[in-house]
Amino acid sequence: MFVAIHQCMTEISHVEPHVKLSSESPSAAHAQDISTDTAAIDSVSAVGESSLSTLPTCTSADSDLTESLPSQLDLKPTPVSNQASGKTASLESQSPDDSANFKSNPPSLPPITPSSKKRTRSESISTESLPSSKTLKHDPTLINSNLKTNLTTAASGTSTVPTTVSTSIREPKLSTASPHNTPVTSTHKVTKPRSSKWNSLPKDGVATRSRLQLKKLSAEEHIHPITIRSVQIGSSGIPNTYKQAMKSNDNEKWSAAIQSELDSHISMQTWLPEPIITNDPDILGAAIATRWVFARKADGRYKGRLVARGDRQPENTYSEVYSPTLRAEIARSIFSTAVSNCWYFHQYDFTTAYLNSILDTDVYIYPPDGVNVSELKVPHGKRVVFKLNRGLYGLKQAGRLWHETLSTTLSEVGFEKSSAFPSTFIMKSKGKTVALLGLFVDDMIFTANSESIIQKTIAALKENYLLKEIEANDEGVNKFLGIDVRIKRDKQHRVKQISLSQESYIKDFVHDAGIEINKVYNTPLPPNFYFGDIDKSNKLFTSEKALRTAQTQYRSYIGSLLYSALMTRPDLTYAVNYLARFSDYPHPDLMAMVKRVMCYAYSTSHYKLLYNRRTTPEPVECYTDSDYAQDVITRKSMNGFMIYSNGHLVHWKSKYTPLVCTSSDQAEQQAIYMATNELDWFRPLLIFIGSISKDAKILLRVDNQSAIQAMVSDNFGAASKAYAVRTAKLKERYKTGNYKVEHISGELQLADILTKPIAVAVSKKLIPMILDTS
Repeated sequence: MFVAIHQCMTEISHVEPHVKLSSESPSAAHAQDISTDTAAIDSVSAVGESSLSTLPTCTSADSDLTESLPSQLDLKPTPVSNQASGKTASLESQSPDDSANFKSNPPSLPPITPSSKKRTRSESISTESLPSSKTLKHDPTLINSNLKTNLTTAASGTSTVPTTVSTSIREPKLSTASPHNTPVTSTHKVTKPRSSKWNSLPKDGVATRSRLQLKKLSAEEHIHPITIRSVQIGSSGIPNTYKQAMKSNDNEKWSAAIQSELDSHISMQTWLPEPIITNDPDILGAAIATRWVFARKADGRYKGRLVARGDRQPENTYSEVYSPTLRAEIARSIFSTAVSNCWYFHQYDFTTAYLNSILDTDVYIYPPDGVNVSELKVPHGKRVVFKLNRGLYGLKQAGRLWHETLSTTLSEVGFEKSSAFPSTFIMKSKGKTVALLGLFVDDMIFTANSESIIQKTIAALKENYLLKEIEANDEGVNKFLGIDVRIKRDKQHRVKQISLSQESYIKDFVHDAGIEINKVYNTPLPPNFYFGDIDKSNKLFTSEKALRTAQTQYRSYIGSLLYSALMTRPDLTYAVNYLARFSDYPHPDLMAMVKRVMCYAYSTSHYKLLYNRRTTPEPVECYTDSDYAQDVITRKSMNGFMIYSNGHLVHWKSKYTPLVCTSSDQAEQQAIYMATNELDWFRPLLIFIGSISKDAKILLRVDNQSAIQAMVSDNFGAASKAYAVRTAKLKERYKTGNYKVEHISGELQLADILTKPIAVAVSKKLIPMILDTS
């Protein structure tokens, strides 16, 4: 007996502990430990990095909750023995690219009280002698085939309480053309976040319902941290699901992208590190599924993003959901202001933006694809869930929480915003605007009158968030929301010219649609093209399925064209708006017209908005026009307007009148009414960002004398009550002194392209006046 004990102790003395154990945590004796194998991919390592936030310490009143939190995170790599195969997988340490900017100590977390559940038969029992306190090492390892994690517990005597958990990893076998299988190894180091009152949980350990609703959980509902399973497969293209990604020919690259995303969630502590097994209806009622969304970036990077199924999110897990974004006309106005003021300009991107906000309600997620919980003993009738700490992409409230978080930061840095334009921020000095910033979720454009303002602001933001500057590619192009932005600067690096185009976007979607460009068109639609009412009784589709297929294709084409018309191509606006009306029943003749517009867009994809420094006597000009009774079905008139700020086209719209007009004069009045409706909102924006002064007047350019007289004179003609009200409103706006009206020739009416299918001669004259066609 003594010989057996001696042999056992001798074997144990040669076992290298997986973790450096801390003796400072009084209850660390119940902590668990898991090691990690992470794919070290340089091209995506920066994506997974982000600033962190400390978790709250729990009071004695929350003692049950402490069972779900580790006492310390320590992810130092160690060689792990494989008991099944006898092989050893060596884990090499590799620091993330941006980790140097976020060096600090591991976060101190509340202690864990282990579950008293018995281990499954597959778990081996070790008699290794352990110190009185232990720590948890959580390592989310994904990628490459045959990577499997076995849970091993150590116990002393006959106690069923676990004292440690170790990880056994088989040597990964990579699916490559090489005959040699080389394991991909790295470690992910969790660092302590910088303190931030807007980016951390309560420091006093008391989580209130308004900041973070924490539900007490019984000890039976807490189990071991998870590991990530691997899968192998083989197809090509952008996968739509996790399984497709793992079966694709690029499965290793997608796996690396998935691992990088999971690293971000672990470092940001998006969810509590321990899964929860429960049948509590309150918890399961607040739990939602997740899915993976994949993309291949313009620079060749493979991107995987874990998103929550917000479409299935229970109503009791959110309240307010509205999150503002940067409107296209505001973004163009920022570009215009940078050129007009000769300012400095930079573009930035926030990494894992939504993970920087703290959830204000209880939300749980089911294990994502790639997270292996198969080895956990789940009693019948219970489910495995994770409790979210932070905003996750896909949650209905995630966008709002992120916007509020960043808005608070910018406010403390010195920026202010208007409730009318919540995604636009300005900084003032001595009453003048000196910096202007626009946000579209995690994309930021930033212009200021000095480089020091930009650098100081970015330095302050980097103390709390991970962000990177977007540099121009080899062709001198910056990408912003699908727009190719080309910037020319002077010797002082100030902006002197900006061009906005969508050449690459248009060519890509036309190519993806499989449209053959066998003819060059000079106009989007044939001159005077109109399509009469469709007789749906004439069955043009053989089945309901054929109709649905045609609808999907038609709407896909229209959606792609509509984005170009909205962002940089006003010459497409009328054609796309007109054809979009028939999305419910895409007649073959209309489908042919859609393809014609796509061919036109492709052959003119080099057309661009060009903003140069220029002096103009009119700070704001607006061209308005209408095509009387243009629609042959409803006989409503088509209105359009174009707004220029400091000589730059920044806003345009094409829209039918809500009421049928009885004369061309009335139609022109409604075009002016629609334009001034928009200008009553847009003028304060231009004043807010410093593009124009408060006393600046807007010049309306109209090609109808009767419509002008109806606005500026005191006479009222015979009209229906609805139009009389609109005419009275026009007179009221004119008397405020914010507007002045000028008559122009119809040949110079730029808004004409927004109201009808124009002739080739008109197109060749007007389009070069609006867009740079070189």
